[in-house]
Amino acid sequence: MPATKTRTRKSTASKPELQSKVIPTKTVAKYTRLIKDNTMTEETPPAKVRPSKTNLTYVDYIEDFKVRMEIHNYEVDELVKDLKSGYQFAKPIFNNIVDYLKQSYEKAFSAVDNTTETKEKALQQDG
Repeated sequence: MPATKTRTRKSTASKPELQSKVIPTKTVAKYTRLIKDNTMTEETPPAKVRPSKTNLTYVDYIEDFKVRMEIHNYEVDELVKDLKSGYQFAKPIFNNIVDYLKQSYEKAFSAVDNTTETKEKALQQDG
């Protein structure tokens, strides 16, 4: 009896073929026209001329400066008031924080000092 041949199968599956999609594009031809007259002209802007009379006098500038300085001084005074009130508001809170940190530090390191003292006493008693 003749032996039957067995076929071996491929271990990897073949990848499916993907069809590419063709996206139609619109082509537009662009043409440029030649300029027949290539002469260059230079345009100069009109020269600026200072007006003969100014609208404000020197005294007007001085008065304006004085008014602006008064406004500036008022704003600075208000800033100082706001800073002082902010300091007065924050001062007790900051003092409470500092006191708490001092107490926590003393509490934490007093325990460390006690443990080192007890260790030293224990070593002296043993020795």
